[in-house]
Amino acid sequence: MHIVISSGHGERIRGMRGDPVPPQIDEVDEARRVVPAVVAALRQMGHKVTEYHDDVSTNQSANLDWIISHHNASGSRSYDISVHFNASNGQGHGVEVYYGSPKEMAAKVSAAIAESGHLTNRGAKSGSGLAFCNQTTAPALLLEICFGDNTPDCNNYNKYFDDICLSIAGALTGEQPPDSIEPPDRPERPENPYDVPLDERPVVGYGDEGPDVADLQTMLPRFEGEVDGDFGSITEAAVLDYQRSRGLDVDGLVGQQTWTALYAHKPPLPPPPPPPHMLSAEDIRAIERIADQSEVAGYYWEDRGEAPAGYTRGMALAFAQTYRKLLVGHPAAIEMAKARPLHGIDKR
Repeated sequence: MHIVISSGHGERIRGMRGDPVPPQIDEVDEARRVVPAVVAALRQMGHKVTEYHDDVSTNQSANLDWIISHHNASGSRSYDISVHFNASNGQGHGVEVYYGSPKEMAAKVSAAIAESGHLTNRGAKSGSGLAFCNQTTAPALLLEICFGDNTPDCNNYNKYFDDICLSIAGALTGEQPPDSIEPPDRPERPENPYDVPLDERPVVGYGDEGPDVADLQTMLPRFEGEVDGDFGSITEAAVLDYQRSRGLDVDGLVGQQTWTALYAHKPPLPPPPPPPHMLSAEDIRAIERIADQSEVAGYYWEDRGEAPAGYTRGMALAFAQTYRKLLVGHPAAIEMAKARPLHGIDKR
């Protein structure tokens, strides 16, 4: 099973915040606690997991676009999960899970969190009005773990934190979760970027940083920027050029499709064949020699002097090309060849 999970909101576009904190909580900070813990539990159970945290967006619209695009660029997956915390002027309490589909899984996850965290189960809620639930391409669940401005909820959340995260992993997979969450082993990263398993590559895009971005910069053909692990405008332009030249989706996001092409050293698409009326390289050289040896090449124009050699060659090639088009009946060349009346000239 492959699950893609992200923390709600972002480093620069914050969610709810209780008052005071503590004992109440900050939504972004706590979502970034829950996601890695759930990821660790799922990986202990042998499942593939991809996690995302938005550190770059500065408004809500950009934040939603960033999260949804990263999820949708993650390839085949069983679920898209977004972790949030609720708020209701200190009066609301409990857990609820919004769903795009399926409702049954949302109800199962909500019940599991409620039981493990000793929270009120508010159940499954339709997410038809939520962008995350209706724009991600895999079955989507948006988890509202508890009410972050309700002190009893926050106390239970903190007390039963590990149990809550383990219960989420168990409900999503239908399997018995481990007894505890173990910190993941961090194997030494291979020096050769092609030795990193392809299925471990996350989606990266503008604003992302880290070793995967540095590997991307190393793997991009003829990358002219600094290999610094910072996905800035130079890297984005190089990615767009690479995607365009390889016939990939041109979106600037390096997901499964672009990583696969990089690992396979996908060659660029062949250039389109020239049109039938194009001058050949031999024709061009011959016309340039004629232009260089003509009287026009050495002509001194009043108030302008002698034209550069490139200008004379260019005009000769332009006339020759147009003449070739005229011979094959090109409409524009035919139109240019038509006689025109002389306006404003005394013909006496």
